[in-house]
Amino acid sequence: MQSLDLSYYNVQVEWEDPSLQNFIDYVAYMNSSKGNEGITLTHCRLNWRGAVFTYLYKVTQLNEDEAKAKKDMLAIWQPNETWQDYIDEVTEFYQSK
Repeated sequence: MQSLDLSYYNVQVEWEDPSLQNFIDYVAYMNSSKGNEGITLTHCRLNWRGAVFTYLYKVTQLNEDEAKAKKDMLAIWQPNETWQDYIDEVTEFYQSK
């Protein structure tokens, strides 16, 4: 990755127990890379966690239209109960700020 001038950051997320801190860490990394040239890629093994984190970042940090961001997420994955609860928790946290 160094030869391509790429950086890599791993947010370790337990599939059955994602935490608010996981998303706070993700936001901190994303914000630290603002202003850098290039594209940021968010991914995971099945891209389900990545889809949720991207959706949440768009809605809570970039103030993008929730319906559009959700449509993009749902094109990849329909969150199960654990992940829908997580979306609700993170959204509520940022709305209360």
